[in-house]
Amino acid sequence: MRYNIGELAELAGVSVRTLRHYEQIGLLTPKRGENGYRIYGPAEVKKLQHILSVSYTHLRAHET
Repeated sequence: MRYNIGELAELAGVSVRTLRHYEQIGLLTPKRGENGYRIYGPAEVKKLQHILSVSYTHLRAHET
């Protein structure tokens, strides 16, 4: 399945701004459609899941 930035942000429970930030710092590299819009495929979704998992684990470790 392929998602645009808004769809993926909603699905993942993050903001569009967060996804753009991850792209800007090199964590995510979505493909671009002919119209220039970001397209997130299965590989990007899996990578985002990993990023969010690591972020959550890191935050939880600092709470204790």
